[in-house]
Amino acid sequence: MKNFVGATFKTEKILEYNEVINSIKLCDPAVGSGHFLVSSLNEIIAIKSELAILADESGARFSGFEIQIENDELIITDDNGDFFKYFLNQDGKPTKQAHRLQKALFHEKQTLIENCLFGVDINPNSVKICRLRLWIELLKNAYYKESSGYSELETLPNIDINIKCGNSLISRFALDEDLKQVLKKIRYSVSDYKDFVLGYKETRDRDKKREFEQKIQQVKADVKTQLFFFSPERRKLADLENQLRASESQRLLFGESSAQLEERNQLEAGLKTKIEKAKKAIEQIEEMAVYRNAFEWRFEFPEVLDDQGNFLGFDLAIANPPYIRQESLGKMKEILKRIIKSLREWLTYLCISTNLVYEF
Repeated sequence: MKNFVGATFKTEKILEYNEVINSIKLCDPAVGSGHFLVSSLNEIIAIKSELAILADESGARFSGFEIQIENDELIITDDNGDFFKYFLNQDGKPTKQAHRLQKALFHEKQTLIENCLFGVDINPNSVKICRLRLWIELLKNAYYKESSGYSELETLPNIDINIKCGNSLISRFALDEDLKQVLKKIRYSVSDYKDFVLGYKETRDRDKKREFEQKIQQVKADVKTQLFFFSPERRKLADLENQLRASESQRLLFGESSAQLEERNQLEAGLKTKIEKAKKAIEQIEEMAVYRNAFEWRFEFPEVLDDQGNFLGFDLAIANPPYIRQESLGKMKEILKRIIKSLREWLTYLCISTNLVYEF
């Protein structure tokens, strides 16, 4: 693979190979501080370098530098073995080659963080730490803008939206939930949703950011409301209510004997009892404590939905169980085996349309 990819000098091929790698979708459903995502970010960049397709925005590759991974960190050295440094010379400008590499690494990291890396954690503080860690990783390659005469650093993008808070093990709605009827009822399409998320990531205007954020929340709220409406419990309730209305309307159309009227009264009383039970059941389901922090994979990440709203899945999912000596587990060993088996199946479910790669 290295020899095949690295042998090309055509700009369009280099850009094409980068697009393939940049299309990978990787998810850590228990992201914690974000160590695995940062490590994955650096590994992808190192792989691009090894394949000789690490390039700037025009598709021009780099020479004279070597990129390796040590302790999950990117280590960049020149042909003399010296560490890469980005700084302004006495004339107030960086060297052309150093500036080109620094700028390319910044935008590589930005592209990968925005398009490839996704994380969820139930702990809101962990989510904040993970977002901060990704920002710091990007800040390592912040570059001075040519347009400012090399006096201002490039503004950091809104890369926080891919790291979300919630219980990734619990969802109200299945990944294969049909959204066709739901999408007909809401204000915006899936394409609109994707555009709002993209706009949020790209804007540097606070008011625009707030506007995109509100639209994103509106889409998710509308989808959630409609999915509740189309749930089996609500469909059952609607059917019972339709039966009751049909029975009540027939009272006005036909004359009935006292026996028929009594039979109809009993039918309607039974329907009313069932309707009340159905309403209470729906209320209990929707207010269950277990769903309080439920994370809805079905529509939280539009990057893994097609234009019809179907869940395509991630390419990779990462899991990191606690490290425990099995000798100390005792009777818990067999129970944990069953739990881990279930977790494997769940991770495979998240990668519904692709092969699964995970740390386990």
